[in-house]
Amino acid sequence: MRNNWGVKLLGAYIYRLQRRDRNNQLLLLQSVRREDAGRYSCALHGHSYISPAAHLSVTYPPKNVSVSITGSGVIVEGDSVTLSCSSDSNPPALNFSWFKGGMFVGSGRIYSISKISSDHSEEYKCRSINEHGEKYSDAVTLNVMCECVEQYIMSIIVFSKFY
Repeated sequence: MRNNWGVKLLGAYIYRLQRRDRNNQLLLLQSVRREDAGRYSCALHGHSYISPAAHLSVTYPPKNVSVSITGSGVIVEGDSVTLSCSSDSNPPALNFSWFKGGMFVGSGRIYSISKISSDHSEEYKCRSINEHGEKYSDAVTLNVMCECVEQYIMSIIVFSKFY
């Protein structure tokens, strides 16, 4: 009798026999990738019995680290802005750090700025860490628009009332 090893994907069995031992009872996956994660079962060729599935979990460091910005499209002084960091890793990243212009400014998946000012205009990056490694996001730039024009106009109006 011959054993076949397979991984069940989308309802179909795909047999990926990489290497067998003398009794044909061993599946060896070399250069495992995260795509190899899944449920593996063994079936005897010519028989309908399929073994209970064994789950293969593939661990890997953070990848695809990205930053998203929530708030209005145009950021004006006084607005609140939230930066969110996300990444793909196994196990999931639990440690996130934020950097403004290369300097550490905070921890956590979310970095919030209330009452933003022009001093916050800068490039921001997020670092995602799990037990297998770390990765930085690409930089995102916050451009904070000044409300100076409105304040200047208000000053002219107030000043002109005294003349």
